[in-house]
Amino acid sequence: MHALHKLQQSFAADIWEDGLNRLDGVILDGRFPAERLFQVYRNNFWIATEDALSEIYGVVKRLVGNQFFTLLVDHFLRSYPPRFGNMLQLGSELPVFLCDFKLTEDLPYISDIARLEWAYHEVFHARGARPFNTQTLATIPSEKIPLLHFGISPSSRLVNSIFPIFEIWRLNQPDYNGDQTVDLDTGGDSVLLTRPDLVVELQKLEQVDARFLQSLNSGSSLDKATKAALNVSKNFDLEQALARYLVTGTLVLKDENSSGSALTYNHPGGKQP
Repeated sequence: MHALHKLQQSFAADIWEDGLNRLDGVILDGRFPAERLFQVYRNNFWIATEDALSEIYGVVKRLVGNQFFTLLVDHFLRSYPPRFGNMLQLGSELPVFLCDFKLTEDLPYISDIARLEWAYHEVFHARGARPFNTQTLATIPSEKIPLLHFGISPSSRLVNSIFPIFEIWRLNQPDYNGDQTVDLDTGGDSVLLTRPDLVVELQKLEQVDARFLQSLNSGSSLDKATKAALNVSKNFDLEQALARYLVTGTLVLKDENSSGSALTYNHPGGKQP
């Protein structure tokens, strides 16, 4: 094994333990003993990682409390050590981790809240898509329109849950001052996340719209997705749905060589709210 690679592995392994084990004799004493020097780095690593996860999972942190969140992060990182050089991927496995985390089993909705917050994080940093020009449909033979395939754009996400996650998320925003009560028996939510004008927005969807978007995103043609929506409500209006979700950039045309294909750009960054 390459010497540098072995050193990097040893360094990473000692992050999760006390003292110096694999790096004993490698890190030299300075003004302070080597073990204390590495402990400073270890502490900074944990603090910085927890801060990063707090930025992404603010509602999760508020639901469990500050002290418990620190404990949660410790358990999470030891179960899912960071594997990515890109810090934007840090915390991607937390929703999965929370599905089986015994200490939060009295909060059965928390993993879905984490999925919603991770979707927010992805939408904030995602490449974008130019709003679809509906006039393009006029250039497509009418018999081919039902066969078209659309999908949710890179800067949009659809999150489904059996719990009222939209209400839980809304009530746990820093600027919310209303009633804090949520009735878990009211049923689940389908939440659409979009990023118009570079600002992430969350919208609770009616079941018919959720079924339409989910069907499209799973690979169904426009015709099949419309039928799926009509099975939920006979009042579904395809023309209105297309106008709403294509113009806002929620949907993109997936067919190759189409003039409606997505145009990508890089998000300029900024601090998440």
